Amino acid sequence: MTEQQQTKLQVATVKLSAIAFQGLRNPETGEYRVAVSQVAELFFPATPQNATKYVKRALGEDSPLLQFHTELNANPANTIDLDQFRKVIRHFDRKGNVMARSMTDVLLNVSLEEFFNDAFGITNTAESRQEIATKTLQQELDKIYADTSLTKAQKDGSVHFNIPVKVWRIDNANR
Repeated sequence: MTEQQQTKLQVATVKLSAIAFQGLRNPETGEYRVAVSQVAELFFPATPQNATKYVKRALGEDSPLLQFHTELNANPANTIDLDQFRKVIRHFDRKGNVMARSMTDVLLNVSLEEFFNDAFGITNTAESRQEIATKTLQQELDKIYADTSLTKAQKDGSVHFNIPVKVWRIDNANR
């Protein structure tokens, strides 16, 4: 079931080091959302036309998707809230999706660092959080490069995004 909303959502780029996607914000409620098309770009870019089907399967068929207009598009987009996005990330992580696994590691490491900083009265900056994310992503990249089963995907360029130190070539290797 998809329900269309009247509020126009604000758009901003959410960055987890080299992983970036468009996040949405409802200016009336402050709620954050992600367009289903952005989920497709992150986790299954070869088949974006099936995005709604894959997301609904990850969430359970009865999970509603809300449609919103955004600042960038006059046509309404299917969206999910952050709790649903977390469930989708975990679903694809369990399925072995490399991008989902990397996002899980980055989010966990940054969150743990933040909680420890809070406990010791240390204030973190956006830059320091990005540094933690980049370090985590680099460690994940090093593990992936060590995995010979991904060599072909790396060579044919089926997946890629840039990190300051290396080029990460991943994409559909582990869906």
